[in-house]
Amino acid sequence: MPRLKIRVKLERYIEKRAALIDSFFQKSQQDFVAKDYHQFRVEIKKVSACLRVVAYCHKHFMRKKYYEPYREVFKQAGKIRELQVQETILKKYKRYASLKTFASAFRRSLSLESATFFSMLTEALRASLEENKKEVKPFLEKIHETCVLDFLKSRKKKIDGFLQRKDIAPVEMHKFRKWLKDFGYISKLLYAEKYQVKKHDLVQKLIGEWRDQDFVSRNLQTAFYSGDIPEAEKKNIKKLEKAISAKANRLLSKIWL
Repeated sequence: MPRLKIRVKLERYIEKRAALIDSFFQKSQQDFVAKDYHQFRVEIKKVSACLRVVAYCHKHFMRKKYYEPYREVFKQAGKIRELQVQETILKKYKRYASLKTFASAFRRSLSLESATFFSMLTEALRASLEENKKEVKPFLEKIHETCVLDFLKSRKKKIDGFLQRKDIAPVEMHKFRKWLKDFGYISKLLYAEKYQVKKHDLVQKLIGEWRDQDFVSRNLQTAFYSGDIPEAEKKNIKKLEKAISAKANRLLSKIWL
C-alpha cells in the first residue's frame, strides 16, 4: 500500500481535530467533565502545531490570523484546567481540609471561569473555526515532505540546544515545552516512531508536572498575603506552600539529569 502524501496526512489531521473541537460545542455545561477541558486544549495545541508547520513552509502564511479564533477560548479552558489540577494536587494533603476560606474562594473562581468558558462557545466562533479550516486547506495542498523534515530538524535542534544548556530559567519553560509538543505531534503524525525521542517525552512530562506544582505554589503564596484569609488558615497555607514548592524544585532538577 503506497504511503500517504504529507499534505493528505495533514489535511486529515486538521479535519479530525476540527471535528473533535466542534463536538465540544455540542455539549452542555452539565455534560462537560474535567478531562473534556484538557482534551479541548490538546486538540487546539495539535492544530497550532500544524499551523506552525504551514507557516514554516509558506513565508506568506499568516499563522497569527488563523490561530486568533482559538486563542481566547484556549486560554479560558486553561484557567479552568489549572484550577482543576490545583484541587487534585491539594486534596492529596490532609491540611487542605482545614482551608475552608481558600477552598470556598476556589469554588467561586471555578464556577465563574466555567461560566465564562461556555459563554464563549458561540455559533459565531464555531462558524469562524469552520471558515478557518477551509482557508488553511489550500496551503496544506502545497506542502512538500522536505519542508516538513526541515521543520522537524529545526525543532529538534532547538530542543537539543536547550537540553545541553542545563540552565533554562523557569520563564523559558513555556517556549521549550511548545517546541517539544510541536515536534512530538508532527513527528508522530507523519513518521510514527521514526522521529520519536523518548528523552523528549520524559522531559515534557516532567515540565508539565513541574508547571502544575509551581502554579499551585504561587497561588498559595498569593492567598497567604491576602487579607481575606484568616490567620489560623494562613499557617496551614504556608506549610502547604513550602511542601509543594519543594516538590516543584525537585521536579525542575530532574529535567536536567
